[in-house]
Amino acid sequence: MQQVILQLTSKQQINGQSDVSRHNYEAKAVLKHDVWFITYKEQLEDQLEVNAVLKVGKQDFTLLRQGAVQMKQSFQKGLSSSSRYVSPYGSYLMEVHTHHLRIKEENGQPQEISVGYQLWLNDQYTSDVELHYSLKWT
Repeated sequence: MQQVILQLTSKQQINGQSDVSRHNYEAKAVLKHDVWFITYKEQLEDQLEVNAVLKVGKQDFTLLRQGAVQMKQSFQKGLSSSSRYVSPYGSYLMEVHTHHLRIKEENGQPQEISVGYQLWLNDQYTSDVELHYSLKWT
């Protein structure tokens, strides 16, 4: 297992208003069958903790969260995916429509992951989201 410093920049655009957040995490990474699994813990509002896993392939990317929030988002450029989003506030059908995905590798390791998508909850458009992960291998 390898140590990674993961920097996440998240931009959400709702009704013309943008909200940007930045977080740094200590993560662990392991390569299994040409897919990187990068695990870290997120602190959410209300002191809730979530275990997060990034599953990074050559042309696809999945974000899994388990704990106070449970969800799975799968991203592949030009494709849509749906899953269940479960939080302390309820359960929702979540859809993502991926319009941008870029995975930059160096020496076989992901260095940057950039994804842009539309987010829909219970068949209603909620926002445009951009996630940018920057990974520093230690």
